[in-house]
Amino acid sequence: MLMEHEEQDWDVDDEPGAVVDSVGRSMARQTFDIAVVLRRVQSGHTAQFKEIRRVQDKHTVGIMELATTAGEHTWRLQELRAELLDHKAYFRAHGRDLTEMRQVQDQHRVRMDEFSAQVERVETKLVLKVDRLEGEVTAVKAEVGELKTDVAGLKTNVADLKADVSELKTDVSELKTDVSDLKTGVAGLKMQVSGLATGFEGLDSKVDRLEVNMGRILVHLGVADAD
Repeated sequence: MLMEHEEQDWDVDDEPGAVVDSVGRSMARQTFDIAVVLRRVQSGHTAQFKEIRRVQDKHTVGIMELATTAGEHTWRLQELRAELLDHKAYFRAHGRDLTEMRQVQDQHRVRMDEFSAQVERVETKLVLKVDRLEGEVTAVKAEVGELKTDVAGLKTNVADLKADVSELKTDVSELKTDVSDLKTGVAGLKMQVSGLATGFEGLDSKVDRLEVNMGRILVHLGVADAD
């Protein structure tokens, strides 16, 4: 990372291009490390988490802004390189003291340190956001697991309910059959009662005729009066 880059004591006699390339590589490594962190987070998620994708897009915008800032600093370093070349030519031509040039170089180093601190703060914020997102993803996965368990239990209850309904339908069908049989038995019993009543009426007629006949016999025998 940029903060891990070994600080060098740039001398005015150093090749300015090497200074620019070193700083450029440091900023490129910093940008690449941040992009790798974001890519690793992105690969661990699925398309279902749109909110995570939205936050990731914000991070991507942040990376693009950092890249833009790095580009601006690159242009600035190129300008500084031109200034260094001008100063180098000036001091070689006039043989003056290099104190002023070293002061300018120190100012540039301070600016680079400030930029490195800024990049480190951005990286810290990104790491915290990534950790928070991972926690949210874990919580969502736990909720999804609980929901799947509830759905499985609900499916089991529905299956049991269907079985109970099937048994109830069977019982109702059997009950209907029993009621039908009972109605048939009651109808037969009514017919038997009706026949029995008819039989009793015939028996009463026979008893009446028997009493009349018995009276006649007793009259003939002289046991009873003719009236």
